[in-house]
Amino acid sequence: MAGHAITVLDEHNLPVKDARVWLGGTDYPVDEHGEATIPFASAEKRVEILLCQGDFAFPAQLHHLAELYQLSAQFYLQREATIRGNHAAQVVVRPCLTVAGAATSLKLLKKTRLSIGKKVLGE
Repeated sequence: MAGHAITVLDEHNLPVKDARVWLGGTDYPVDEHGEATIPFASAEKRVEILLCQGDFAFPAQLHHLAELYQLSAQFYLQREATIRGNHAAQVVVRPCLTVAGAATSLKLLKKTRLSIGKKVLGE
């Protein structure tokens, strides 16, 4: 599941293994690594959460980010390839996919294609 990974720490900065995070009427228990995963919001906002263990709860705020994907790319083309009369050139493409501003795996993309002029490159 994609979202915010929240680690609840004790007074010695150690993960609390039986903690949970309460947000909007839903409890999100921590996993074996001590992290609770909160799904992204539909829109970015600041929300109140409770960090809980047993019957103890501590209020906190979360800058709840929206699930916003952005794809960008950098291109490299040798200068000699732009000389008039050249009909073919090699282009290096360096794509970057982010979700909520953090880089993520390009494996999330399905059926990718790159179109340049009349030729289609890809799968």
